[in-house]
Amino acid sequence: GDRRLSQALTVFHLKLATVRPDDVQRALEPQVDLTREIIEDGARAGAFRTDVEPGRLAMILTQTLVGVGHMNVLGTHVTGLQLDPDDLLAFCLGAVGADPTVPVAASGAASLASRGTVPARKVPRAR
Repeated sequence: GDRRLSQALTVFHLKLATVRPDDVQRALEPQVDLTREIIEDGARAGAFRTDVEPGRLAMILTQTLVGVGHMNVLGTHVTGLQLDPDDLLAFCLGAVGADPTVPVAASGAASLASRGTVPARKVPRAR
């Protein structure tokens, strides 16, 4: 079913990244650009970090999320733990320098939250 299709697409993506990396870069470019724009908006609003260039942060986040997606689809859980979406959200918010204790809609990820793509909720700060 859907899992087998997802696995096949993931394997294809990894193979494509090996043999045609420029095509993969072009395919991911819109996502990286949108992520960079969100980071730039958040930095201008004072909600996101400014010590790392937004394009670099966007690239790091994209590569992290693609890797997480691949491993999750393939069922590869390095530590044996299943991926928790709230933990991933908290990690990404921390990566851009957002306060993970502030509701997402007010934190600078507002363009996502305003479109209803990210729920406005509190994510506990890691200790």
